[in-house]
Amino acid sequence: MNFTLHADTQLAACMDCIKRVYADKDKLYCVTVAEDDPKRTTEQNARHWARMQWLEDNAKWKGRHISRESWHYTLLVETGFIEGVVERHVDGLGWIEIPLAERTHSMGKRRFKDMEDGIDLYLAEKLGIAIPDINDELWAA
Repeated sequence: MNFTLHADTQLAACMDCIKRVYADKDKLYCVTVAEDDPKRTTEQNARHWARMQWLEDNAKWKGRHISRESWHYTLLVETGFIEGVVERHVDGLGWIEIPLAERTHSMGKRRFKDMEDGIDLYLAEKLGIAIPDINDELWAA
């Protein structure tokens, strides 16, 4: 059961629910309290990938052109949006840890915006790149 708390009535209903399940001593329940952050929008995602396409077409990473997917991965890792690491054996190097970029499909709107803001800041400060503002209708193309 989920409760979004906007007023005292929702808080009261939530507390009543917790009291009812707590009264059932034969079962264990997990209660999670989290900030409400609805899933990122299709428009946010389309804009992000249009931005990654702009980078593929107009920018270089360490002197070479890379795909939009590579820009996506690289920028997530460089800005700290990492959900873990995987170890891989590389001939001549041995075992190395490769960061796993956070998956954006399950990000909330605010987290996705934080990611985009972090990417813009990284591009500007570290690479001297500013992705131009384009009419929102063009981003969805």
